Amino acid sequence: MPRPKRTWFTRFRVILAASALLLVLFLVGIVRETINRYQIKNEIKGLEGQVKRLEGDNTGLSSMITAWTSGNQLEEEARLKLGLQKPGENVVLVQRNEETSTSSMLIGQKPKIVGNIVVESELDQSNWSNPLRWWHYFFK
Repeated sequence: MPRPKRTWFTRFRVILAASALLLVLFLVGIVRETINRYQIKNEIKGLEGQVKRLEGDNTGLSSMITAWTSGNQLEEEARLKLGLQKPGENVVLVQRNEETSTSSMLIGQKPKIVGNIVVESELDQSNWSNPLRWWHYFFK
């Protein structure tokens, strides 16, 4: 009779081991699915942010399109970038160098005129002080 007890105990061990193995397999699957869902949620958040950014870009582009379809913006860009002018208009271009201080600019210089466009002429260095000449030599 001791044998039936032993087979019952052995069967219990086998069933317990199989159950533990199934439990581990289920837990591994659940952990993988949880990680997968977390990654998908992060990807969705990133894509939603990208959608918002692209919608903002789209809004900006559509406002630019409406501005360009009206002639005012096109005319302004042509004047600024291409130097175009209406008949009877004089165009004056002023380029300022931010590094040039106001003390180094000379008053009463005559501008250089090219066609109808007034261009800032080079500064006359003959009236400059010696330190200013060296400054211009090394840093300009």
